[in-house]
Parts: sequence; structure tokens; C-alpha cells
Amino acid sequence: MLRRLLPLILLLRTAAAATAQTESREGASLAGWTEIGLVVEALNSEAAALGLSEQQIRSQTELRLRQDGLTISETAGGRLYVHVGLVAGKLGYSGVVQLQFVQRVTLRNGSRNWGSTWDRGRVMGGPPGDLRDHVSRLLDDLLDIFINDWLAANPRE
Repeated sequence: MLRRLLPLILLLRTAAAATAQTESREGASLAGWTEIGLVVEALNSEAAALGLSEQQIRSQTELRLRQDGLTISETAGGRLYVHVGLVAGKLGYSGVVQLQFVQRVTLRNGSRNWGSTWDRGRVMGGPPGDLRDHVSRLLDDLLDIFINDWLAANPRE
């Protein structure tokens, strides 16, 4: 039995180590940013019909970022994108909540372009009545991760 499980254990340990290294590099990409832009992507009509609003998402996100020391600015070079994708049906909804930090990056060929340097997301699903609370909880969880990574990359003196 152990011989069958050993390859799986090794695979899981390797995957965990690779994830930790990726997350470490992503967190380091937040160093030096004290002012960022905020983009809340447009919601589809299904999300609006279930009571979700872009303004709710924007307000919650701005409040959390400001409470922890980040300034929100339309002219900042780095931007935090908030994406809520949703499909709804008679029995409920399924979708994703995603945060991405996007900034100018230099490619290997020397050209500069926009690139995502930090990215986290959560999958969701449930009955129609709890969409707003579900999105709010997932957004809070993702903002906790973003802010913790930002604070680790920008220690307060």
C-alpha cells in the first residue's frame, strides 16, 4: 500500500513546493507599491439580477485596501483587477471571484507590456439567495491574501 502512495505523496510535496515558490515571487512583485489603481470588471446581467453590484464590490475593496495603508489612484501604474464571473440557473449559481495585480513588465526581448504579477481566485457555487454574501466572503478572503502579501513585501518601519 505504501508503495502505491509514495509517488502520490512525492507529487503532492513537489506541487506544494512549486506553489510556495510561485506565491513568494508573486508577493515580491508587490514591493514598492503604495498607490495602486482599482478596476472592477463589469458584471453580467445574471449577477445584477441576483442582487450583486459593481459598486458593492468596489466599495468593499477600496475600504479594505485603504484600511491597510494603500492609496487608490486613477493614475497609479499598478492596478488591482477584481473579476466576478457568474453563471446562474434555476437552482443557483456557479462562478469565480478573482484578484489580479497588473503592472508594466519587461519581456525577454526588451519590450514593455502589461502583465499580471499576482493572481488569486476562488470558485463558488450556491443557491440564488446567498450570492451577495458568498461573493463578499470570498472577496474578503482574497483581499486578506493580497494585503498580507503586500505587507510582507512592504514592511512597516
